[in-house]
Amino acid sequence: MQHLNELGVDINKASMCWIREPNSDKYHAVPHDEFCYEMSCLAPIATFTLLDIIELIPPRLKEKYVFHIHKVGDHYHLEYSYPGCDATLHTSYSHNLLDAAYDMYVWYLTKYKTSNF
Repeated sequence: MQHLNELGVDINKASMCWIREPNSDKYHAVPHDEFCYEMSCLAPIATFTLLDIIELIPPRLKEKYVFHIHKVGDHYHLEYSYPGCDATLHTSYSHNLLDAAYDMYVWYLTKYKTSNF
């Protein structure tokens, strides 16, 4: 979350947060809502779910590249590709779908800030 915050992402859009039990090192995931902040003495830590990250990734870039998610073997591939041909703008892949989505979103944030998509 710190890395996304440094990239300018509003972490208040996260739908979950981690709450640490008092006098323990155990954390529990709870909805990021009023309850989370009512428990502020337990130091809530905002966190994005997989769905949060996927919804932050734009469905189209440059009006021609479309976002796709595929499972190929034991890897998840997330890519921006041009419909109807093999032209791919960017691909992120991992055994873990959340890691691949995170990598794609970080790529988008970095590229967007430097290229003005």
